[in-house]
Amino acid sequence: MELYKAFLVDEQGNSIIEEYVGLRDFFKETKLDSNKAQEPEDVKSITQQFIKKAKWSRLPYWNINDETFYWYTFRWWTIKNKYTKTYHLSKVYSTKKENSVVIFPRNKGASYHINNGENWDYNEVANAVKPFFDKIYIMGHPAFSQDLKSNDNVEVLIGNDNKLLLEKCSNSKLIITQHSGTVYLGEYTNTPILIIYKGGNNIGNIKETDLFKSHLGKKYEFSYAFSLTEIINFIKNLNS
Repeated sequence: MELYKAFLVDEQGNSIIEEYVGLRDFFKETKLDSNKAQEPEDVKSITQQFIKKAKWSRLPYWNINDETFYWYTFRWWTIKNKYTKTYHLSKVYSTKKENSVVIFPRNKGASYHINNGENWDYNEVANAVKPFFDKIYIMGHPAFSQDLKSNDNVEVLIGNDNKLLLEKCSNSKLIITQHSGTVYLGEYTNTPILIIYKGGNNIGNIKETDLFKSHLGKKYEFSYAFSLTEIINFIKNLNS
């Protein structure tokens, strides 16, 4: 999708893709299931042309819509052969260092899942960390985020501009997120990640996530908080 193009550059901002077939952002129009989606007709016509071209080429065609293939073959194959890599994208997108934090107010799927925990009240989370930062940036895609309002030093930047997202993450001291693909952002932006989990302390599939991240890079280990109090204490220690 076009919105991910900001990630597909090296540390000089040059594209790492030989040929790019862009798709418009249609996340608000369909329910996602892993890598699968019910595509709108205009998007489907583009993907079908791509699939046809790929299958007739003499190059491998990797269908990562196939959930079993993606999770249990493709991902482990890339790890085993050390094909995973991240560029230090803060060299491209950082504009200044700020006393700021980026919070991703997840609002996706069921109210509870063992991988993600229970839903958080992100107004409460933002208000709890406000005293410790000059800026709190609330970011994420509108289709997967709670609807919050800017106030005081809290700036809501919900949208699909990933260049802006990478800029704010690169500039900030910390990223706060639930367990999701967002946890890997810190390896791109050289920013510590605090994974917050509500509903016990047994985060589903976190060992697999940690293993995958270790092959992307080891700039920071994941940190965890299981309550609002633990979030505050972590930030106090971060700033000490």
